[in-house]
Amino acid sequence: MTLHTLDVPDEVPQVAMGALWSDNIDRLFLFGGQYFNSSAGAPSTVETVWSCIESTQSWENVVQNSPPLRLACGASVSVPETRKTYWMGGWADNSTTYEMRNRTYQQQLIEFDMETYNFSYYDAPGGFGNQRTSGGLVYLPYGKKGVLIAMGGSLCTSEDCHPVPGYHPLSQVTVFDLASERIYSQETTTGKGDPTTKGWWWPEGRADFCIVTVPSYDETVHAIYVWGGMVGPDGNGSDNLWVLSIPQFVWVEFYNGPLGRFGATCQVAHERFMMSSGGERQFGSNFGCSGPDHCSERMVGWVGRTLAVFEW
Repeated sequence: MTLHTLDVPDEVPQVAMGALWSDNIDRLFLFGGQYFNSSAGAPSTVETVWSCIESTQSWENVVQNSPPLRLACGASVSVPETRKTYWMGGWADNSTTYEMRNRTYQQQLIEFDMETYNFSYYDAPGGFGNQRTSGGLVYLPYGKKGVLIAMGGSLCTSEDCHPVPGYHPLSQVTVFDLASERIYSQETTTGKGDPTTKGWWWPEGRADFCIVTVPSYDETVHAIYVWGGMVGPDGNGSDNLWVLSIPQFVWVEFYNGPLGRFGATCQVAHERFMMSSGGERQFGSNFGCSGPDHCSERMVGWVGRTLAVFEW
């Protein structure tokens, strides 16, 4: 096994909490993100999308129409089948956009075309993107062009979302039909509880969680695996695994452990494993770093040296 590295030009921004999209052909697209040190330069007043051409290992600044403000801490997904990408929620402030005084939350669903480099915007029902950060967004191949499923995330009520004052409930998810361009809310049910007393309960609201999708063998049913995340008013990590079956929209809890984390990265391997790495267990272990020295003092909650594997 060989690890290849790619040099990144100085003009390409060094950001976190943005998105990296792939067209599954020859390009990567860097969208949004918070600058490591907003005083170390002049962040663009509008979003600038950078593209990396993998075959030539070169970067270019692609031109777009109607670009949004530079955003961070949203949820995003790439759909190579349609050459489109999507971004939900997040915010812009002076860490993303030069000399911006007040934090602004993104309330429309953003679509980016990886062929034309154009942006489009879709209005959403209340709660879809309303001051939502660190939620989940996945693509499923239902209907003529597929659907997006959005869920969870922080419900920010002030300039600072941490610790989180509230969460978008997982008892309801949002569905965006790509063919009709219609967005609607969908109630979920749950398989956990006591049916004799109707004491059902849903997954606890959360943000910054892992989310992956797995199809059935005939691809008629898809399972959305949601693991971990920031829960509770103190923003501590969760260690439970819930699965939402689509199109039934039924939640089932598969695992509940003692070692919670949020901010981890998850991938599906061999269609039967979910592998997770990185993340934090406790709020405040790495947020707000003003420099490498300060960050090293705040690494108490990191669990990046452990790898979690779930098998189904």
